[in-house]
Amino acid sequence: MKILLADDDEISRKIIASFLARFGYESLVVQNGAEAWEVLQSPSAPQLAICDWMMPRMTGPEVCARLRAIQQPVRTYVILLSSRNTKLDIVKGLDAGADDYIVKPCDLTELQARLRVALRALKYEDQLRKTIAEYDALIRRHTMLGEIAGQQVASQSAARPAAPTAPPVHAPAAAPTVAPDLAVLLVEAVQEIGLGQSQLEQNPEPAGAADFSVVLPAYLKRDAHWVDLRLDITRGGAHALCRSVLRRAANSEHELLGVLAEAVHLLLRARSLAPAKQWLGLVPVQPPVANRSAALPGRTGRPARLANPDPHRGRGGSSRNQPTLFAAWCVSGFNLFATTQPSS
Repeated sequence: MKILLADDDEISRKIIASFLARFGYESLVVQNGAEAWEVLQSPSAPQLAICDWMMPRMTGPEVCARLRAIQQPVRTYVILLSSRNTKLDIVKGLDAGADDYIVKPCDLTELQARLRVALRALKYEDQLRKTIAEYDALIRRHTMLGEIAGQQVASQSAARPAAPTAPPVHAPAAAPTVAPDLAVLLVEAVQEIGLGQSQLEQNPEPAGAADFSVVLPAYLKRDAHWVDLRLDITRGGAHALCRSVLRRAANSEHELLGVLAEAVHLLLRARSLAPAKQWLGLVPVQPPVANRSAALPGRTGRPARLANPDPHRGRGGSSRNQPTLFAAWCVSGFNLFATTQPSS
């Protein structure tokens, strides 16, 4: 772990820096308060700092006060060193923003114990930030799914004003022996998830360079294939999809990526695609991942195609080397690809 050490006393700096190196810490050494303040403002600022009280250009308490006055992505834990040992001085140092206070000359065993306390506090704060981020993501997803579900219900109510009778209960249908017509199923699925009337055109490459992509790893039990379902879409198409799903524009790119991931998730869960999923034994293995296309690996291999099974191929035979999923289709401007990777 990197620790900022700010002290104008050369002997003190060398002793503490040697101690830190001995116990596996990486020290970043500066000689005055202004240099310490400059380092602590940088994006790569250390999470832990040891500052002397009396330093030229800016004192330790002044550094602490300035540090607490700004909004830091990760709060720096500051240990203040000083030869001032009165209770009033300790109170002043802590009130200025220091997290801990050590009186000079400091005992190295005590300093080691204070560093362990600092590391525990930093670890707890890191866990707390991750937990808050996870809860925020869940709340955003819950809100988005609520909007999507509300729009789907409104669309279905408008399309079917009369209350339908309860459908009869049927036993689960057997898996089809002939490949379903994917073109028809994709159009129905896009309509089912609330994207309106759809047109389908076979299109192995996007009309323009994709700005965003969604990847959904999955497994095909029938042919023992690992596949990556991928939706490539331009920025304009992504905003159009968002308006179709939420009936409003995205508030941020983060929300836009969330809508794209949920759209793929909903598309694969559409009842219209159930025959194709059942025929292939399609099992999603991870949630969809949405990102800028440039941040994701490029597509490899050829787009997989949905084809009728060859009755002459035996179980577990050469079918493992044949692509068996979606061809590259363009549905309402959204390009859906699938690439396959045979399992080992």
